Amino acid sequence: MGKSKCLSVLAVLVCSFVLAVSGCVAASPPSRSVDAEPPIGPAVAAPAADIAGARASGIAVASASTSAVTLSKSGATSSKSAEAKRIALTFDDGYNSANVNRLLDILEREHVRATFFPVASWVKKDPATFKRMSAQFEIGNHTVSHPVLTRLSDEAVRREIEGGVASKLFRPPYGAIDGRVRAIAQSLGYRVVMWDIDSRDWTGISPARVVANVVNNAGDGKIVLMHMGDSNTIAAVPQIIAQLRARGYTFVTVSELVART
Repeated sequence: MGKSKCLSVLAVLVCSFVLAVSGCVAASPPSRSVDAEPPIGPAVAAPAADIAGARASGIAVASASTSAVTLSKSGATSSKSAEAKRIALTFDDGYNSANVNRLLDILEREHVRATFFPVASWVKKDPATFKRMSAQFEIGNHTVSHPVLTRLSDEAVRREIEGGVASKLFRPPYGAIDGRVRAIAQSLGYRVVMWDIDSRDWTGISPARVVANVVNNAGDGKIVLMHMGDSNTIAAVPQIIAQLRARGYTFVTVSELVART
């Protein structure tokens, strides 16, 4: 066999080997690291892939700007509404009663419907303000003392929820929830409510940034997370109401929003 012919055969063999190796690599599924449990915080960050998967299966997962909402007849849906231009403002915690009353003044004056998730420890300290709140607005359970429920035993989780404000709606503090906590809440007759828009008022940002975070992310059927005792929130709410109304939004409670999904 001549030298040139030997080189040709060798070249063919090398090409065949390369193609075979490439085919094996292409056929192998991509590797995926196992994501650790997301860090705890007022807006719990979770990998985008996990959030999408959780939504598809109806598991509540909080993220920096978007959260699943497990609140429907089936107990697991998004907050997307069948009717356009409706949005639900929600307010958590309590603590600063002066600011809470200022917020109630604004919402009553503007005829805005909203849903509140006060902690029972604050309600016990200021029953008069809570009575005013519950007479005008929808109320949800936010536990007794605002703990990280995923770090508690089953008994402690149950005690925190059962001792909270009586309601059929439940929002876990910090948005910290897993399958175990969710199952306990549902066994007690609660529907878990998360949020679609995090105003990030809890970070101490300016009222203007709180307004921008809400208005720029507003959408049909979305639920907004705010906190009732924060001064920056109180300053931002009038502008949020005015700007959303100018865009054609109607303010509804969480239950009203979900009832039409």
